[in-house]
Amino acid sequence: MQRKQKIRYATAAVIVVLVLVGFFLFRDSSDALWNTVTEKCVPSQQQGSPAPCLAVDSHTQSALIKDRNGPHHDLLIPTERISGIESPVLQEHQVPAFFAAAWEARKHLSNEAGKTLPDDILVLAVNSRYARTQDQLHIHISCLRPEAYQTLREQGNTLTTDWQPLGEELRGHRYLAKKLTSQDLTRDDPFKELSAYVQRQGDSIDNYGLALTVTPDGEKLLLANRGVRFGFNRGSTSELIDTQCTLAR
Repeated sequence: MQRKQKIRYATAAVIVVLVLVGFFLFRDSSDALWNTVTEKCVPSQQQGSPAPCLAVDSHTQSALIKDRNGPHHDLLIPTERISGIESPVLQEHQVPAFFAAAWEARKHLSNEAGKTLPDDILVLAVNSRYARTQDQLHIHISCLRPEAYQTLREQGNTLTTDWQPLGEELRGHRYLAKKLTSQDLTRDDPFKELSAYVQRQGDSIDNYGLALTVTPDGEKLLLANRGVRFGFNRGSTSELIDTQCTLAR
């Protein structure tokens, strides 16, 4: 009996150690982007080069870095500490327009592709609090998956400037969509647009992923994916990106 009890205690101790090790490893890895930007890119920019980032912009308070996952995939990251889509900082009046900065940075994808990529095949994406791996806000800049592109083309004429369910699922998930009333992402900040909707629903923005693309007519289109914290859909909008940029071939 004592032997069995010792084995149970030893097993429990091993499990606790593994959980603690996993926690600290995840905590370190979830700060990887933040550490790269603040410990490498910003100091390097002060010496004249943003490496390993593509760019560091003091005006927009952001850095642009190439994501190692895929040839056509960049990330825009604030140079100030902002955890993610749920951060109250993003609702402040004076906060930099990070979506506007990310949209402006799309030209780097064209440089990588060696040709100008049409705006309507591009997408910006921010995952929900529960679908991300990094605890620093980052906006994915890449191309749309062909099937998502086709669905949005088919549904485009049914969409208005009010949030409404998209008529077809994207990647097997239900999305909300709305057209922006202007082309100015500084005035129509996507984070604030989604927050206003979420508050009217009595919901939490933590649950939502947010994406932006453009219709063939040039209208900016927001997409939101409401996830469930412990469900199969956790609010990822990066599921819409195709880092191979198949549509550009």
